[in-house]
Amino acid sequence: MGKRSLVLIMLLVSLGSHFFVFAETVRLKSGQTIEGKIIEETDEYIKIDFQGVPLTYSFDEVDNINGRLVYTRKSNFQKASSSYRKDPKDIFREISPAIVYITNKTLAEEQYLGSGFIVDETGILVTNYHLMQYAKESSVRLRDGRVFPITGVIYHNAERDVCIFKIDAQNLPTIPLGNSDSLEIGETIYCIGNPLGLDFTFSNGMLSGTREFESLKWLQFSAPVSPGNSGGPLINPQGEAVGIVTFIMTEGQNLNFASPINEIKPFVFANPQMTFQQFVDNISQVDYYVMQAFQRILAKDLNGALKQFKKALEIDPNSFDANDYIGGLYCAYLDRCQEALPYLEKAIEIEPNKPGPYNDLAVVYSKAGKHEEAIKYYEKALQINPNDSMYNSNIGQAYNILGKYQEALPYLQRAVQLAPVWYGAYLNLGIVYGNLGQFPESANNLRHYLEIEPDNATAWGYFGAALAQLGDYVHAKEAYLKAKELFLIQNDEETAQKMDKLLSKIP
Repeated sequence: MGKRSLVLIMLLVSLGSHFFVFAETVRLKSGQTIEGKIIEETDEYIKIDFQGVPLTYSFDEVDNINGRLVYTRKSNFQKASSSYRKDPKDIFREISPAIVYITNKTLAEEQYLGSGFIVDETGILVTNYHLMQYAKESSVRLRDGRVFPITGVIYHNAERDVCIFKIDAQNLPTIPLGNSDSLEIGETIYCIGNPLGLDFTFSNGMLSGTREFESLKWLQFSAPVSPGNSGGPLINPQGEAVGIVTFIMTEGQNLNFASPINEIKPFVFANPQMTFQQFVDNISQVDYYVMQAFQRILAKDLNGALKQFKKALEIDPNSFDANDYIGGLYCAYLDRCQEALPYLEKAIEIEPNKPGPYNDLAVVYSKAGKHEEAIKYYEKALQINPNDSMYNSNIGQAYNILGKYQEALPYLQRAVQLAPVWYGAYLNLGIVYGNLGQFPESANNLRHYLEIEPDNATAWGYFGAALAQLGDYVHAKEAYLKAKELFLIQNDEETAQKMDKLLSKIP
């Protein structure tokens, strides 16, 4: 090996850390742009590897990194010290000035209240999305009594139920942001908020667990909270915000949940997406009409719901919720499945990684008798969410209709395992077991279904058939008679007569 080759190899080894890395673009307030790898970052400065030369800049000199604005209060992201615990009195004294009282007036002229907290001295605040989604006017009151209108929206996420917004203010008190990934179950946590309008209520509890709903992570905690706490911070023993109080399960006591703070850190210092008026004119109004549509569904005014969803689409044709629910309404409730197709296809175009429209589209094809096509869409829904009991049950039912009982069986078994309290899968599973000649299993699943849903004539018919095959003629007759009675109530005389024929064959 020649000397030149050896020198080159040594150079490559010594500079290995500088090869195949993605450079970041750092723009200074002077206008100068630096392309390099950030090799060190503290609360006060960054160090950049610029072509092998380390350059250090304080955050006072930096305007943005990769287009993300940089603020001198980056200490808000300081790491938590797990060994240091503040006195609760000190936590309240230090943090409560950064808690805000949010007052909203909706498009329906209703007024509601919530909490939020300041994360940057220039007026960046965090709260729940659901507090903002129907707003026409919104203002923030600080603990010192000052009131500011909301002027901009930096980030919003309805699924995560988070909204980051802006008020025009300076030198505000802030809450440092901790590390929600470092929390341990049993660790003490605190909440400060405005429950039921009682300003700056302080409570404590512990982290009860971490949960996952709809593929999203949530922090479960036991500190007492009430309506009005929504949007306030979940605080660790170091006095840092580690979560955003989001929802309460009313079925139990102290089953409270918060969105982890780490989920929003990348968005805190982004540029505003829109002014607050733009948010009202577009996002808020769309949400309002969607909410009005749901209220009409609850009132069984399906055509009225359809009109509200279409109003939402007039404002934003790319509203996933409006397209998805219009498709569902047309097919599942109004029996106008062909009209559902373009809306469901649009919903998939907008959000291709959400399973609901695929399942709804499969239902459309099932009702049209195109079960092979339906199975393709059920499979797409299951690729996204394989643990949904309804999707597994639906595809199993489609295979059953096609006479592919062995293919149907594992999907229906999984549907029952995933949601043993959801009775619909037991009916389909009982029918498939009967078609496979496995009558004990058929009878057991149908019996379980009928204990919950005793007015299903079809289920009683299949139950009678399974019992007859097992030689339990007394109970088979009772099942057939019950099926006949229910079919007559439904004015289905043809099927009722079939029950008579089956009864005549029983010894």
